Amino acid sequence: MENENFFEIRNLNKSFNRIHAVNDVSFSIAKGEVHALLGENGAGKSTLMNLLAGVYKPDSGEMLFDGKPYNPENTSQARENRVSIVFQELSLFTLQTASDNIFAGKELTRTGRLDRRGMAERSGEILKEMELDIDSETPIKNLSIGQRQWVEIARALADDARVLILDEPNSALNIYETKILFKIIARLKEKGITIIYISHRLDEVFEIADRITIMRDGQYIVTLKKEESSVDTVIPIMLNRKTTKLFERTQSEVGENVLDVQDVCVSDEIADISFKVASGEVVGLCGLAGCGIETILQALFGLRGINSGSVKMMDREIFLRSAENAMRSGISMVPSDRREAGLILDWSITDNIAMSLSFITARYGILNHKRDRDISSSYAKQLNIVTESVRTKVLQLSGGNQQKVLLAKWLATNPKLLILDDPTRGVDVGAKKEVYELIDSISKQGLAVILMSSEIDELTSLSDRIILFRDGRIIHEIEGGADKETILKYIAGDAGINKEKASDPTDGAKSERGSNEAESQVYARLRKFFMMREVGVFMAFLVVACLFSIFIDGFMTQNNASIILKQMSVLGIITFGMTFVFATGEVDVSVGWLLNAAMSFAAMLMVKYSFSPWAGAAAGVCFAMLLGACNGVLAISLNLPTIVVTLGTMTIFRGFALSINHGRTISGLPTENSFFDLGRTAVGGISLLTVVALAVFALCLWVFYKTKFSRHLLLNGDNSSAAEKCGVNIKKCRFSVMLVSGFLVGIASMLSLSNLTAADTTTGGGYELAAIGAVIVGGTKMGGGSGTIWGSLIGIVLITTIQNGLVFLGLQIGWRSVFIGMIIIIAISIDFLVQKHRTSI
Repeated sequence: MENENFFEIRNLNKSFNRIHAVNDVSFSIAKGEVHALLGENGAGKSTLMNLLAGVYKPDSGEMLFDGKPYNPENTSQARENRVSIVFQELSLFTLQTASDNIFAGKELTRTGRLDRRGMAERSGEILKEMELDIDSETPIKNLSIGQRQWVEIARALADDARVLILDEPNSALNIYETKILFKIIARLKEKGITIIYISHRLDEVFEIADRITIMRDGQYIVTLKKEESSVDTVIPIMLNRKTTKLFERTQSEVGENVLDVQDVCVSDEIADISFKVASGEVVGLCGLAGCGIETILQALFGLRGINSGSVKMMDREIFLRSAENAMRSGISMVPSDRREAGLILDWSITDNIAMSLSFITARYGILNHKRDRDISSSYAKQLNIVTESVRTKVLQLSGGNQQKVLLAKWLATNPKLLILDDPTRGVDVGAKKEVYELIDSISKQGLAVILMSSEIDELTSLSDRIILFRDGRIIHEIEGGADKETILKYIAGDAGINKEKASDPTDGAKSERGSNEAESQVYARLRKFFMMREVGVFMAFLVVACLFSIFIDGFMTQNNASIILKQMSVLGIITFGMTFVFATGEVDVSVGWLLNAAMSFAAMLMVKYSFSPWAGAAAGVCFAMLLGACNGVLAISLNLPTIVVTLGTMTIFRGFALSINHGRTISGLPTENSFFDLGRTAVGGISLLTVVALAVFALCLWVFYKTKFSRHLLLNGDNSSAAEKCGVNIKKCRFSVMLVSGFLVGIASMLSLSNLTAADTTTGGGYELAAIGAVIVGGTKMGGGSGTIWGSLIGIVLITTIQNGLVFLGLQIGWRSVFIGMIIIIAISIDFLVQKHRTSI
C-alpha cells in the first residue's frame, strides 16, 4: 500500500477527570486509503479523532503527518493543514444558510469584506458535485436532518482536505443517500485523499474500507485488512467476548389489538393511513425520506394535528391533541435525535427520566423526588446503564448509555404502545444488542411496539411484520425476515431499485420551493419583500406617524421632527451597538449608566482639568470603551452570561458617575468650542448630531453585513459550540462585542453631552430598555444568531416617534413605558407568527 505511514499516531494519550479516553494508542494510516475505526461507544474513537482534528490537545504522544510533526492547537490549524472532520453530532448553525455553514470559520473575503457571492457559488458547486439539489441560500432550519448531514459533509469537502475524518457520517441518511456518500468517498479516494471512517454499521464498513482498526477501552487493539476479516471476526474483538451473531429475535405471542388507525390524513403529507398493532407485536415502518412515516409517528404522539380519520387505543377512540394527551392514552415515543428532542444533557439521569413521570408521580402539582429517584434507579439497573449514580449528568455518559436513559424515560411511563424512531441511531454494536434484547423483552411482556429504523436489516430482524410507505401512503405489508432487495423494490419502485443515484434525497427543499415556482416571479419577489420584518415595522411607523399627525396639532412640524431626530440619534447609536450584542447571544443592560458615567468623566475633564472639549470627548469615548471591555473581561473570566455581569456593572457604573459628579449636574462647560456646535448646528434642517448618527449607522451597516468579524458574532450566537469547532475564537467574540458596544455608547454619550451642554445625574436612565426594545421590534432574534441593522434603525424610529407622540398627548412617563412594553410584546408575537409561517411553507 502506497505510503503506509502517511499519518502516524505514536503513543497518544488523553485523559478526562483521570479517565483514560485514549490510552497509549499507536497505529498508522496510509495515503489514499479508507481506514475504518471500530469500537463500542466509549472505546475512544471520537476522542482520538478530535485529537487529530485539533478539538483536543493530547496529554502526551505525538502525531506525524506526511513525515512531519503534526500538533494542531485548534480546529483552524488542523484545517489549515488540510485535516477536516465531519462530527458525529451535527455542528451546524440552524439560523444561517447552507453556504454560511459550509464556509463557517473560513469565510472568503475580497479586499477585507465578505465575498458572499463567491461563497454561494462555491457552495453550489460543491453541492452539485455531491449530486444534491439543495439551494445553498436555504437556511439550515428549513432542511431535513438528512440534508443537514449533507451540509456538514459539504463543509469538510470545501476545505480541500488531504485527510477527511467521517464520524458516523450517514447516521441520518437513508440507503440511497448512503449510496451517494459511498460514491463520493470512492471519488475522493481516487484523488488520493485519505478517509478515516467511523461507523457502527459493520456491513457498510466492509463495503468501503481498505483496512480496519479496532479500539477498546481507549486502547488500540489491532489493525486488519478487509479481505482478511469479516463481521463475524471483528464483533468478538470489539466486545472482548465470543459471539458470532449479534441478535436473533424469537417469536412473541400476539394478543389483542392495542392500536387501531383508520383512514388517517395529516395535511397533504399522508392520506388514508390504516393499520393495527397488537400487544406483544413489533410492527416495522419502512420507506424513503419524505414518505410520510415521520408525519404519522408525530401524529400518533400528538405532535401533529390529524385532519380526518380515527385512532383507537384498546378499542376506545382517542383524540391526540398534545404529547401529554398521548401519554395519558398509553402512548410513548422515543425520538430519533436524543440530543435535540429526547434528553436535556446538563440534567441528571433522574431528572431526565422524571420529565416524563411528572403527570404520574406528582400529586396536586408537587413533585415526588424520592419516587422519581427510586424509579430511575430501578430502570438504570434493568437497562444496565453504566453510571456511578442516577445523579450523574447525561452529558457524561456514552452515546449508548444516553440512549438507554432515553428508553428508560419512556418505559417508566408504563405505556401500552411504544413508538421507537430509529432507536439505535449512533450507538455501538454492544449497545445495539442490548437495545434489541430490550425490544424483544418488552414485546414478550405484552407491550405493542412500532419500530422505524434507517437500517433495513434491523427492521427485518426485529419486526413481526413491516408496513411499507411511499408518497404518503401505505403501499404494501410484508412479514418480518423479508430480504432487503424485496423491501427496496417496493419503497423505491421497480425503476428505482436499479438506480445508483438517489431518487430524490432533497424532497424537503424542493417542496419548500414548490409553491414559489407555481407563482409568478414578480409576485414571489413581492411576497418575499413584504415578509421581511423590517418592512412590517416600517409600515407600522407610517401608520403611527399618520395617526399622530391627524390627532395632534404640531406633531408634523419641522421643529418637532428635529427633536425626534435628535432623540433618535443618541438612542440609535446605542441601539446599533445592542444589535451586535444581541446577535452574539448576549444582553447588555448597563449601557444607560455607562453613557452617564462617560458623560460625567468627559465633563469633569473639561471643567476641572481644563481639557479642550474635543480632547475631553475623546477621553470620554476611551473611558466608555474601557468600561465595555470590563464587561467583556468579567463575562469571560467568570464564565457568566453578560446579562448577569451587566446587571452588576450597571450599578457600579452608576456609582462611578455619582463619584465623579458628586451627585450634582456638571455645568459650566466651554460651550463656545466647535464640539458643542454638533448639537446646535443644522445642515439642510438636519442637526449635525443626526448627520453623525447616520454616519455611524452606515459604518455599522457595512461592518455587520460585510465583515468576517460580524459573521463570527452571528455564528457564536447561533451555536457557540459549533462555532468553536469551526475555529471561531468564542472568548474573543464575547470580548470584542462588548468593546464595540462600549465604543458606540461612548460616541452616543459625547453627542448627548454636546446637545445638553451639561452632564446631569439622570441622563441615560432607561436607555437600555429603549435600545433593547428597538432591537427586538426591529427583528433581531433574542438568543443570538441573527440580526438586522436596518431593522434596528426602523425600530428606534418607531419607538422614538411613539414616545414623542405620547408626550404631546400628555401621558405620564409611567404610561409611556406601558405602551412601549406592549409594543415589544406585540413585536415578539408577530415575529413568532412570521417564523412559524415561514417554516410551514
